Amino acid sequence: MAEARRGPGQQTIEEYARTWLPRQRRTTEYSTAKALASHFKVQINPVIGSRKPNAVTPTVVEDFLDHLAGTRIHCASGRAPLACQGLM
Repeated sequence: MAEARRGPGQQTIEEYARTWLPRQRRTTEYSTAKALASHFKVQINPVIGSRKPNAVTPTVVEDFLDHLAGTRIHCASGRAPLACQGLM
């Protein structure tokens, strides 16, 4: 697994999530870890997972949030998705 040998700044968001999510399973409640994995699989990776973290600019975040709004998964909903937490 070559991506695991690269530092976090060298990995894509999706590659980093593959190493980060298993650690979350050990340190969070089961339901939280399951929700995190789902958010990455369904919302985050398809849109920005191929980007490196240092390539995620404010404009990219705005475009991502616009995408979520267009799919009815957005920060204005009653339960803000993981991607919106801390951005409002």
